[in-house]
Amino acid sequence: LDRAIMAASIVAKVTRDRLMHVLHAQHPQYRFDQHKGYSTPVHLAALQTHGPCPQHRRSFAPVRLALEGREQESAAVRDPEQLQVGQLVAPL
Repeated sequence: LDRAIMAASIVAKVTRDRLMHVLHAQHPQYRFDQHKGYSTPVHLAALQTHGPCPQHRRSFAPVRLALEGREQESAAVRDPEQLQVGQLVAPL
């Protein structure tokens, strides 16, 4: 790989991690410092308990379901490993 691409990847990851720590300071109940925005069981449980914060991506299925208040469907997606890629993001 090109060194510039590798460097950009590292910069992007470090930047994202720093942003997740800022989000954690603003919304500690979601534990962004632990999961960095990925759909871990801790993150999905926080969505169930608190609903999404303004920074949650509305096209992401667990966020969309939390917004719609469909607890039954939301419980079905608690294990992200059981989801297909198309179930995670809403079609445009």
